Amino acid sequence: MTVSERLAMSMAELFAGTSMAFDDPAVRNLRVVDITTNSRRAVAGGMFMACAGRSSHGLDHVGAAIDAGVAIVAWEPDGSVAQPDLPAEIAGVAIPGLSNLLGGLADRFFGCPSAKLAVTGVTGTNGKSTTAYIVAQALSALGQTSGYMGTLGFGVGEQLEPSTLTTPGCVEVHRRLRKMADAGARHVVMEVSSHALDQERVAGVRFETAALTNLSRDHLDYHGDMRSYAEAKARLFVGTGVRAAVVNVGDAFGRDLAKRLGGGSNVTELLSVALVATNSQPAEEARLIGQLQGARADGIGVR
Repeated sequence: MTVSERLAMSMAELFAGTSMAFDDPAVRNLRVVDITTNSRRAVAGGMFMACAGRSSHGLDHVGAAIDAGVAIVAWEPDGSVAQPDLPAEIAGVAIPGLSNLLGGLADRFFGCPSAKLAVTGVTGTNGKSTTAYIVAQALSALGQTSGYMGTLGFGVGEQLEPSTLTTPGCVEVHRRLRKMADAGARHVVMEVSSHALDQERVAGVRFETAALTNLSRDHLDYHGDMRSYAEAKARLFVGTGVRAAVVNVGDAFGRDLAKRLGGGSNVTELLSVALVATNSQPAEEARLIGQLQGARADGIGVR
């Protein structure tokens, strides 16, 4: 039995707290064994969620979900697609703003996995994979069983399952977090790309710590300019409720971000990743404003 099958719930339970009331009791009481936005991952008895994208719509791929035997297709109306022609045995429902609901739906369906984990998000143009993987391994070596999610794959320990994206789609992020929590992880360190932040792929994830490696000219074919690129990166730190931030203030954007976070935010740790020394006595909390020339971080540890 898969993780999702153990978490099967009714449509009413899944959409509790949203504006979707489902007047049809057949839809309201329908139990789904899985949710996905990827038609290639659709399973019998699951729900395929077809969202409006930048250049296409999820309904373009509904055929694969139908072939898989999904119980219901939920789609986001946007004026560019017609109501899908579904077999009689497959329910269908239009859900305005479905894209904006994905984070909450995935979090609820998979049992709020990030609430059970200390999740660290690492973003930056370069160094995400190295930083995230080393931190995850270091935490595990200290007895804090940790999972990793990123370019190298995902999983707990050294045996990682393959991944095609640095940061997968929103539903898959929560699925993997649940899988790692079930495998005994207490921490998860994940790479968070600028594309993922811009596309809300980490919506619904509760980050405890956010880290910035650097920001340099890249991905401008997607973001258009450096300002938009920088703002995408900043989304990991601003308005997400992170308890701690690790910012490379040897980087121009990092210095700007450090100043932005230092003005009354809820970040409890802010330090330079350059020339930082630590002692061997971990502390529950510490606050350090990092300086470009280096700093000593006495008492920063793990919980």
